[in-house]
Amino acid sequence: MLEKRGCEPRRGGEFKGYLTLDGGAERKECLVAELTELNAVLQVEPDFCLSGAFQLAVPELDIHSLCRVTWIKGHQHGVEFIPLD
Repeated sequence: MLEKRGCEPRRGGEFKGYLTLDGGAERKECLVAELTELNAVLQVEPDFCLSGAFQLAVPELDIHSLCRVTWIKGHQHGVEFIPLD
């Protein structure tokens, strides 16, 4: 379901995602709570805090993208997709 907020349509729902960190040395599961073409809201384990850039994969939606954290609130992390040039 796409919901329009501001300029970008948002995809609601929850999708299982995978974070690849440290050049592939570490892989963590996450929950993708909101998604647009430019950014996403991820829910991670309460004791885990993302920082910097990492790879996000959401197999159900065929998404594999480099991301960076833009905000953190509790176990939710706002991320933006980094375009590949």
